[in-house]
Amino acid sequence: MDASSAPILRSGIALRCPRCKAAPLQEAGTTLRCTCGYFSEADDSGVFDLALAPNEEEARQRRTYDVRQAGHDSDSDPFHCFTTFEGLKKTRALRRLGLRPGQTFLEIGCASGPVLASLCANTGARGIGIDISAASVARQMTRRNNAAYDALCAPADDLPFADASFDAVLSLDVLEHLARPETFMAEIARVLKPGGCALVKGNVSDIGLTFDWLQSRLRPARWRASQTELGHFPENFRSKAEHAAVARAAGLRIVRMQGADVFWENIADYVILPRLYAPFMRKRCSDNPSGESVPT
Repeated sequence: MDASSAPILRSGIALRCPRCKAAPLQEAGTTLRCTCGYFSEADDSGVFDLALAPNEEEARQRRTYDVRQAGHDSDSDPFHCFTTFEGLKKTRALRRLGLRPGQTFLEIGCASGPVLASLCANTGARGIGIDISAASVARQMTRRNNAAYDALCAPADDLPFADASFDAVLSLDVLEHLARPETFMAEIARVLKPGGCALVKGNVSDIGLTFDWLQSRLRPARWRASQTELGHFPENFRSKAEHAAVARAAGLRIVRMQGADVFWENIADYVILPRLYAPFMRKRCSDNPSGESVPT
């Protein structure tokens, strides 16, 4: 693609240079450039990587998520969608963002993009998603067709956007994957417009009667090892009050905090509902052998 071709970025949301953190990035064909000399070239999938050179731990995490993405895609997994109790709660929470046509939002940790695509389609808002996994973002870019949203590779704690860029920011199940949750919250507060709304969902340490909770107390060393393997930072599993304190310190005002009856939700979502869904999912797979998600 040359500079005269259609732009890769469609949302119209401005990007800030991750190096100088002052000048905007300009798109020229398949390259984003800054006056400070920084540039990023889109890969074969049209994905821009705006993460600066990662340290050893960050590079390991990126490889882990790329490998996991190859074997798991939440957009096509029938038991990780919005038809579970957990998914229904997410849907209600997303509606509270109150997005309207013409507004802008950011999804941090967009993975292969089912939430990003759905919000753009159903609200008329313009969205952009970031994820640390290049494989996830590439899968999203191949699916967006003519939709006016973007997905980029970028870190959650160093967002490549100017101050006050978004009407809403959402991040679902990302908090436990971050080494620096304080910086993450501060970045959310920075890119939100005055009066904007943020939705953050993550693991907490003060919900009992779950397998993780039991294992963390009965076999703490094994639990920590399993969490690290998943890309989590066990030391950052904090209570709801501690997470709220971090958000307030970043300049965010807590409007609503909601816990979960995880024990019963897990039984419903992973024991009962899969058995109820099984006949329908077998039919859907036979009707759609390509494996692509079917709009509902």
